[in-house]
Amino acid sequence: MNVICDIDGVIYRGDQLMPGSDRALQRMLDAGIALWFATNNSTKSPAAVSEKITRVTGVEVPPASIVTSSQAAVMMLGDDKGPVMVLGSEGILSALSGVAFAAKAVHGNSHTFVRFFTDGSE
Repeated sequence: MNVICDIDGVIYRGDQLMPGSDRALQRMLDAGIALWFATNNSTKSPAAVSEKITRVTGVEVPPASIVTSSQAAVMMLGDDKGPVMVLGSEGILSALSGVAFAAKAVHGNSHTFVRFFTDGSE
Protein backbone atom coordinates (compact mmCIF):
# COMPACT_ATOMS: atom_id res chain seq x y z
CA MET A 1 0.00 0.00 0.00
CA ASN A 2 1.08 3.57 -0.70
CA VAL A 3 0.09 6.72 1.15
CA ILE A 4 0.64 10.21 -0.25
CA CYS A 5 0.66 12.78 2.52
CA ASP A 6 0.57 16.56 2.36
CA ILE A 7 3.09 18.15 4.70
CA ASP A 8 2.30 21.66 5.91
CA GLY A 9 -0.77 21.60 8.11
CA VAL A 10 -0.82 17.79 8.14
CA ILE A 11 2.61 16.78 9.50
CA TYR A 12 3.57 20.15 10.92
CA ARG A 13 2.64 23.83 10.80
CA GLY A 14 5.73 26.01 10.80
CA ASP A 15 7.97 24.20 13.28
CA GLN A 16 5.06 22.83 15.32
CA LEU A 17 4.24 19.14 15.10
CA MET A 18 0.60 18.48 14.29
CA PRO A 19 -0.63 16.36 17.21
CA GLY A 20 -0.26 12.64 16.56
CA SER A 21 1.31 12.96 13.13
CA ASP A 22 4.63 11.56 14.33
CA ARG A 23 2.94 8.44 15.73
CA ALA A 24 0.80 8.01 12.63
CA LEU A 25 3.84 8.17 10.33
CA GLN A 26 5.78 5.68 12.44
CA ARG A 27 2.83 3.27 12.61
CA MET A 28 2.43 3.34 8.82
CA LEU A 29 6.14 2.70 8.30
CA ASP A 30 6.07 -0.13 10.87
CA ALA A 31 3.13 -1.65 8.96
CA GLY A 32 5.15 -1.65 5.74
CA ILE A 33 3.18 1.14 4.09
CA ALA A 34 5.16 3.18 1.55
CA LEU A 35 4.95 6.84 2.52
CA TRP A 36 5.19 9.58 -0.10
CA PHE A 37 5.00 13.28 0.64
CA ALA A 38 3.73 16.11 -1.58
CA THR A 39 4.12 19.80 -0.90
CA ASN A 40 3.11 22.93 -2.74
CA ASN A 41 5.98 24.77 -1.05
CA SER A 42 8.39 25.53 -3.88
CA THR A 43 11.07 27.19 -1.74
CA LYS A 44 12.77 24.06 -0.37
CA SER A 45 14.53 21.10 -1.94
CA PRO A 46 13.39 17.55 -1.11
CA ALA A 47 16.52 17.20 1.06
CA ALA A 48 15.57 20.28 3.10
CA VAL A 49 11.96 19.08 3.45
CA SER A 50 13.17 15.62 4.49
CA GLU A 51 15.45 17.11 7.13
CA LYS A 52 12.62 19.19 8.55
CA ILE A 53 10.15 16.29 8.70
CA THR A 54 12.77 14.20 10.48
CA ARG A 55 13.67 17.03 12.87
CA VAL A 56 10.07 17.88 13.75
CA THR A 57 8.64 14.35 13.92
CA GLY A 58 11.64 12.19 14.83
CA VAL A 59 10.67 9.92 11.91
CA GLU A 60 13.38 9.51 9.29
CA VAL A 61 12.06 10.35 5.85
CA PRO A 62 14.29 10.00 2.77
CA PRO A 63 14.40 12.90 0.28
CA ALA A 64 13.40 10.50 -2.52
CA SER A 65 9.97 10.15 -0.91
CA ILE A 66 9.18 13.86 -1.31
CA VAL A 67 7.76 15.64 -4.35
CA THR A 68 7.73 19.42 -4.36
CA SER A 69 5.80 21.78 -6.59
CA SER A 70 9.17 22.83 -8.05
CA GLN A 71 9.83 19.26 -9.17
CA ALA A 72 6.34 19.07 -10.66
CA ALA A 73 6.95 22.31 -12.59
CA VAL A 74 10.23 20.97 -13.98
CA MET A 75 8.50 17.73 -15.00
CA MET A 76 6.04 19.83 -16.99
CA LEU A 77 8.93 20.99 -19.19
CA GLY A 78 9.16 17.47 -20.57
CA ASP A 79 11.87 17.21 -23.21
CA ASP A 80 12.19 20.99 -23.58
CA LYS A 81 15.50 21.56 -21.82
CA GLY A 82 15.68 25.30 -22.13
CA PRO A 83 16.47 27.97 -22.01
CA VAL A 84 14.44 28.52 -18.86
CA MET A 85 14.24 31.75 -16.89
CA VAL A 86 13.47 31.10 -13.24
CA LEU A 87 11.86 33.69 -10.98
CA GLY A 88 11.90 31.89 -7.69
CA SER A 89 13.96 30.48 -4.88
CA GLU A 90 16.29 27.62 -4.09
CA GLY A 91 13.67 24.88 -4.45
CA ILE A 92 13.14 25.43 -8.16
CA LEU A 93 16.86 25.97 -8.77
CA SER A 94 17.57 22.64 -7.10
CA ALA A 95 14.88 20.90 -9.17
CA LEU A 96 16.33 22.29 -12.41
CA SER A 97 19.85 21.33 -11.42
CA GLY A 98 18.59 17.80 -10.82
CA VAL A 99 17.74 17.42 -14.53
CA ALA A 100 21.07 18.65 -15.93
CA PHE A 101 20.27 22.31 -16.49
CA ALA A 102 23.24 24.61 -16.05
CA ALA A 103 23.12 28.19 -14.80
CA LYS A 104 23.79 30.68 -17.58
CA ALA A 105 23.45 33.99 -15.70
CA VAL A 106 22.57 35.05 -12.16
CA HIS A 107 20.72 38.17 -10.99
CA GLY A 108 18.72 38.92 -7.87
CA ASN A 109 19.05 39.27 -4.13
CA SER A 110 19.41 36.84 -1.23
CA HIS A 111 15.70 35.97 -1.18
CA THR A 112 14.73 35.71 -4.82
CA PHE A 113 16.90 34.26 -7.54
CA VAL A 114 16.58 34.92 -11.23
CA ARG A 115 18.62 32.46 -13.24
CA PHE A 116 18.69 31.48 -16.85
CA PHE A 117 19.18 27.78 -17.46
CA THR A 118 20.19 25.96 -20.59
CA ASP A 119 20.85 22.31 -21.23
CA GLY A 120 24.57 23.12 -21.30
CA SER A 121 24.92 22.54 -25.06
CA GLU A 122 25.52 26.19 -25.98
